Amino acid sequence: FGENFSINSYLALFNAFLQTYLLYLIFFLFSRSFSKSILISLFTISLVGSFQGTLHFSFTPLATTISYATIYFALLSAESKKYLFLTGVLISITFLAKQNFGISLLLGYFLYEFLIYFIFKNQIKSTLLNLTIFLLGILAILIPVFIYFNYSGVTSEIIYILTTGLERKGLNIL
Repeated sequence: FGENFSINSYLALFNAFLQTYLLYLIFFLFSRSFSKSILISLFTISLVGSFQGTLHFSFTPLATTISYATIYFALLSAESKKYLFLTGVLISITFLAKQNFGISLLLGYFLYEFLIYFIFKNQIKSTLLNLTIFLLGILAILIPVFIYFNYSGVTSEIIYILTTGLERKGLNIL
């Protein structure tokens, strides 16, 4: 974000507060207690947060924040289907910010729907409807982005980067 370090630090601080708030919302869904949720959120951020020195805004903390929002809305979508589209949108934004986070969230949601299908076999229509709405949310972000990439002429470079990541990093043994 340019050479203005104070803006960068303020964005990182805002991001840290937003992460804490999203964790509070997630924990509140399970405990329904304000004090327990706040304490668990602060404890979790103190364990996983990176506050050793100055704060800097970057893609990894941003992807973490979007991942927390995705988890929160995915949990809400278990009770109300109106959050499925937003969950798909957030997963695709997370994928664009940090691919491994987005793929992990996507696989986690597919595992959830897979388990729901096998536990409640009579809900196949509901499961397919959920997956359709969810995938429409993903495509609502990814299609315009890939149209832009194609228009800019960088699609082949992106495909090369995504398919040769291990070789370029010297990990082709795996």
